[in-house]
Amino acid sequence: MSAARAPGGAGALPTISVVIPTCDRPVLLARAIASVRAQTAPAGGVVTHVVMLRVDDARESCDRAVAAGAALADPVTDHVYGERQCSLVDPWGHRWTLSQTLADVAPEEWGGIGGWGD
Repeated sequence: MSAARAPGGAGALPTISVVIPTCDRPVLLARAIASVRAQTAPAGGVVTHVVMLRVDDARESCDRAVAAGAALADPVTDHVYGERQCSLVDPWGHRWTLSQTLADVAPEEWGGIGGWGD
């Protein structure tokens, strides 16, 4: 994965462009512009999306995120489907899930459904 930063104005956070190896298009991460209505977060703590990031060490990544200002929404937990995950809320209200694969567990083993509705 590669990343590039574009500096923001005075006191503004930069826009970050991340290119994921399996995708030839960048994903842009940026602070919303308050004056643009389409970029205003929903009121009342409504969660409209969650960004899941695969990490090598969920505990260490979670600790780093909290130290950087994220709020812990769900603690690091080992799940029956083979993932160690935590949920965080960044200072702007976006929800993130950090996920570390512990084991490749078939969905039938934990009560899940394989495939995408086949």
